[in-house]
Amino acid sequence: MAKMKKSSILTGIAIIAVVLAAGVFACKYFTEQQNTAMQPVSEGCKIQPYKGNIKSDYALDNTIVTDVRGGAICRFLINPGLPAYTFRLIGDPKHDVISKIEISQGNSHIVQIIDLSTITDPLSMLSLKDSQEPPYRDAEFFTAKDINSDGYKDIRLLSWWGVTGREGYYSWLFDPKNSTFTCNGSMEK
Repeated sequence: MAKMKKSSILTGIAIIAVVLAAGVFACKYFTEQQNTAMQPVSEGCKIQPYKGNIKSDYALDNTIVTDVRGGAICRFLINPGLPAYTFRLIGDPKHDVISKIEISQGNSHIVQIIDLSTITDPLSMLSLKDSQEPPYRDAEFFTAKDINSDGYKDIRLLSWWGVTGREGYYSWLFDPKNSTFTCNGSMEK
């Protein structure tokens, strides 16, 4: 009987230890989640260096254009009620333009891929990739702005620019129902 009592006490102590450990883990996990959600998001893009040896079709005069062959990593808060979105812009080494945009929400896997070579510009009848120019030096070539005033930021990619200050963009509107971006065509600024 003493052996049985001792076994029951040890079992009880083990259960209490497991419950306490689970409580500590849950408390730590939820505190980390809240702290992550409350931290301000540093928005913007960081251009990645190109490490390949493919020559660009453009004479890369870095006093005029920005070299985006290595792509860029951009992060934006689309809406305060959503986790930050990360946009991985894939550069085309030969043409020095963006060829794909991989989109992730929060720390999750890729939720959408926009392949610019599969979308046709209705004005030029070329793919969006083929109708782009390399962005001018220090340009905000990829931005998130609320284009349609629905409370959600949409994304846009610089397509062309001129010496007079005119710029053309391709834009994608955020669809809150599906948490994806839908092509909105080109626009001029």
